[in-house]
Parts: sequence; structure tokens; C-alpha cells
Amino acid sequence: MHRLIAFQYCLLLVVVPVAAQVEFTDSEFPDANWSTTIVSSTGSPNHTAVQQTNGGSPGAYREMRHNMSTVSNIWVFHEYLPASYDPADGSIASLSYSESRIQFDPPFSGAAIGASPALRQGNVVFFGPVITYTDLQWVDISLTGLTAADFTTDDQQPDFSSGGAPIHFGFLRWNSTQIGASTKFGIDNWRFEISLNDDSDGDGVPDDSDNCIAVPNADQRDTNDDGFGNVCDADLDNDCTINVVDLGLMKAAFFGIGPDADLNGDGSVNVIDLGFLKAAFFAQPGPSGLPTGCDN
Repeated sequence: MHRLIAFQYCLLLVVVPVAAQVEFTDSEFPDANWSTTIVSSTGSPNHTAVQQTNGGSPGAYREMRHNMSTVSNIWVFHEYLPASYDPADGSIASLSYSESRIQFDPPFSGAAIGASPALRQGNVVFFGPVITYTDLQWVDISLTGLTAADFTTDDQQPDFSSGGAPIHFGFLRWNSTQIGASTKFGIDNWRFEISLNDDSDGDGVPDDSDNCIAVPNADQRDTNDDGFGNVCDADLDNDCTINVVDLGLMKAAFFGIGPDADLNGDGSVNVIDLGFLKAAFFAQPGPSGLPTGCDN
């Protein structure tokens, strides 16, 4: 008598998520890297911005001037041109910002330069936290943990989600005067760092928009549109629990092409799909980062 012994092998894929970051930085400030836009002004002020090759912190820096008429103000957005970020490539968890800055020859004691990090999404420029300064020597400043709520204009905030439009980065400088004055100031070591939301399964889809957070499924296949990717949705009767009813439904579809029961998307309902169902027995489908009918 021969005995057939079947061995079942399980492959455990361990994905160690790495915090994804994107960085934009400039410490040379060639004029071609930057554009300027007057966001708001009154009176008849004007402004200039050029690269200076020496005198920065260290080396080259961007020198700016505001020439103010009597009773005037000016707000200027300086935009970094070489790169932008599209949240479709991964939603943004937070931003960090840093710069070095200085004021030269203030028109009077205590004169301040209005300053903030800034970004543009669509045609809207969003102002970050105010970091106005009076420093007459190079001083470094950094801000961390900035979220969409830290940037605003007219009670609007940017959209850092994966559905948001591409974002362009830069900084704001502004002045206001009642008497007319000219100011000269500089920036160096400009830097934005983007921290992306977690991608626990490493499939390129951030957790907050991933329909199957714990199992890689870059295609996000969800044949019944319930918010759970097929690969982690053996709940075939959609009662939010994987049980004998689902086992019966899979059995009925076995060796067929039932799309909902084809959990791994190979075009056939077979033992591989049965293995997925068995591993999830008596559990809920998911988890998913999307709204589902199983949310409490």
C-alpha cells in the first residue's frame, strides 16, 4: 500500500515599511531656479530678487529688496521651479521646513521682514506659519510636523490627500510701511522635506488609500466595490465575517471564473483562493484604509 502524504507549504512575506520622504532644497539660488509672484500689494512698491555668489551662509544666497512707497505693502511668493510633488504618488503626512535668513541695513531700528514658508496648489498660494525676523546676521530656523492645517489662505487649506493637485514649494516675504522705506534681505539653505503617509505592505499605495493594508495589491482590485481589495476579502456574502457561508460560496465557484471568489486575480477560483479564505476564517475582511460597510 502506498500512502500519499500531502505537504502544505506557506510562504510568509514580511514587509518592513520604510518611512518615505521627498526633499527639495537650494543653497545656491541660481536665478533660473526661482520665480516671483506678487500675491498682494497696495500703494506702488516694487521688488527685486537675484543670486549673489558670495556672502551667504556660506557661499551663494538669494538677495531680495522691497522698495516701498508711502503707505504701502507688498507680499511676494518665491517659487522653486525645478520640481513639484504630486500627492497621487503618495499622500502627504507632514512637511518640515528650514531656511537661513538675514536682513541688511534696516531702514530703522527694529524693522522686521515678514516671512513664512509657502506652497502653491493650482492657482492658490498658501501661507505657512509666520517666521518674521529682525536678524542682522545669518540665523537658521526650522519647522517640523507641518500639516495641511498649517497652511491657509482665505480660510482654505491645501489638499495633501492622494486626490490633491500637484504642489509647488517656496517661501513668502512681505513688508508694510506708513512712511516709505527700502529693505534688503537674504535667504540661504532653503529646504522642504515631505514625509509621506505609511505604506505598511510596501505596494506603493499609502495606507490611508489602500483597500488592503496588510497584503500587497498594487492593482487595488476590488470586483464588488465594497472598499476591500479581493486579496483580503474572502467575505463573499458581505456580512463582514468570513465563515462557512463564504466557504460554501467559494466551493460553488471552484474551478470557475467567479470574479469575487478569485481572490488573487489569476483568472480562476482554485486552491490558492481557498488558502486565502482559510487564513482569514472567522475574521473580518481587510483591513482597508477606505470607507467600507464594515466600519464601526
